[in-house]
Amino acid sequence: MEVQFSGENFFYDAQLHVWVKGYAIFGNKIFKDKDLAQFLYSALQSENFEQLNGQFAAVSLFESKIRIISDQIRSIPLYYQMRGDKLFIADSLVRMKEMQGFDLLDFAQEMIFAKNGFCTTWNTLFGDIKQTQAAEIVRISPEKASYSFYLRFPASTIDTEYAKAKEQLKGLIFETFENYLPFLRGKKVLLPLSSGLDSRLIAYLLKKSDFKNVLCFTFGRKSSFEIQKSKKVAEMLGFDWVFVNYEDPNVIKFDAQLYEYLQYAANASAMPYLQDYFAIKYLKNLSLADENSVFMPGHSADFLAGSHLRPWLGSQNCREDAQRFIEEQNSFFSHTKNILIQEENSFSDAFHFDEAWKVAEEWDFRERQTKLIVNSARVFSFFQFEYLLFFWDRRWIEFFGQLPYENRLYKKLYDDVLNNLFLEEGIWFPGDKKLSAKTFRWRTLKNIVNRKLPEYYQRKKQKAADWMNYEFLTHEMRRELLDKKLIKNKVLPYNYILSLWYLEFLKSKC
Repeated sequence: MEVQFSGENFFYDAQLHVWVKGYAIFGNKIFKDKDLAQFLYSALQSENFEQLNGQFAAVSLFESKIRIISDQIRSIPLYYQMRGDKLFIADSLVRMKEMQGFDLLDFAQEMIFAKNGFCTTWNTLFGDIKQTQAAEIVRISPEKASYSFYLRFPASTIDTEYAKAKEQLKGLIFETFENYLPFLRGKKVLLPLSSGLDSRLIAYLLKKSDFKNVLCFTFGRKSSFEIQKSKKVAEMLGFDWVFVNYEDPNVIKFDAQLYEYLQYAANASAMPYLQDYFAIKYLKNLSLADENSVFMPGHSADFLAGSHLRPWLGSQNCREDAQRFIEEQNSFFSHTKNILIQEENSFSDAFHFDEAWKVAEEWDFRERQTKLIVNSARVFSFFQFEYLLFFWDRRWIEFFGQLPYENRLYKKLYDDVLNNLFLEEGIWFPGDKKLSAKTFRWRTLKNIVNRKLPEYYQRKKQKAADWMNYEFLTHEMRRELLDKKLIKNKVLPYNYILSLWYLEFLKSKC
């Protein structure tokens, strides 16, 4: 079997026949380049994956066996294809195309992509090209290919007394951050600071660790609800803060680099987010971010803490309740029954759980979180910046994965701990604790009412909630889709427009 590998900025260890990229962390030691190659090679040889943690990808060749390994969140996706006795592996769609070309788009995945914004399981928009998944090891030999996961979320729950769990979480917060200090020391930390708790926790920890070289930034429209609170948090903690105005024509520019980014971020498998792109480019152009900078976005502590759980997911009607959640959380529109059946197969593996909430959470973790939310961080690597997804440390995944349903519902445990920590610094504000049974009842009622509103009022409500100025960002995409009669001139989710436009863009390039 002949293997052709193409990847940018991968380190190759000729002795071990291993390509690696990124870093692994164990304790307070960071493994990169040659050390990372040795660390991952040892794990693969011993089949001991309990220590794997970090943001990395690797390809290993050993005795005619090829192994592809992804970190716990698929932060560096790889793509692979078998043609005859040749195996092609690459880290980008463009490189894969240069290596051996493409077949036609897979119709079922087109529909799923348009609906959810990503391709499910190992599929991509090209039927014979596969992608790595979160915490996955792909083993390929001349005889067969096999796949396994070395980490799952959630895991078997441990019934820990609530007060003890609070102390454990508090300890985990400080312990894991301390482990990353060697990674951060001597660098400028750029923090996308919103009005939410997750990015605020990072700001809090930077303050407690006595970091001085920190720049907080917030972006969107001037009327954004994020501005006042994020600015106040930065001031209270003594950090510099800047606002990037997404209504400024000097900030929002549609140029050739933007289209390069869309291809880079999407890779025929996930919707390319526009949200951070213009802010990162703005900071780079003003030299507020340089080669010594590391970005620390707040993805996705709220999910791990339980913000996506629903009160009705605690029942035992596993398939029905799990499907209801997935349709509510991820679907832009309904499609034909056959397409939905194919999509349901993408989370059938999660049905080793008995409880509906665990099925829904595993699907959300392995599909939506890693392929949409984590994938959005590729904007940092596109501009050649380092980034750290602190909350996706393996220890966080394992801790929250073992919490009982009632301690994660409404983010109960997480919010209680942060309330205690933030009060010390004066950065806990009225309304910070937002989730409750009443919240979900109100959201359900609003969704029902909104669907019945006349078009005029739906458009008005969508514009009022558009703090990112997505109406403007997707205006040209919407116009192109209207010209091709692919959509009707009515209120549509911005993500649906972006996903559908990308599909058409991809077809034009193939």
